[in-house]
Amino acid sequence: MLGFEVLSPDDRWPAVAAKAREFVRAGSKAVWAIDPAGPAGPVARVYTRQGMRMVGSNGILRGSRVLPGFRLPLADLMKG
Repeated sequence: MLGFEVLSPDDRWPAVAAKAREFVRAGSKAVWAIDPAGPAGPVARVYTRQGMRMVGSNGILRGSRVLPGFRLPLADLMKG
């Protein structure tokens, strides 16, 4: 299972991170938490059992074990 959350202006990273870690503990293989309005542009945090990694506005979200071969540039996701 893959979790996906897009932060609203009222969301705060500590609460989002806690929720993402809870989903991973409950069995999700990964959780993508995306802040479309980060200070340096869109940013995603990818949470897995191995920890968390950042994906910057020019980075690529990868499906890893959940969606093998899936690749989505974060910039493409932010295009409306």
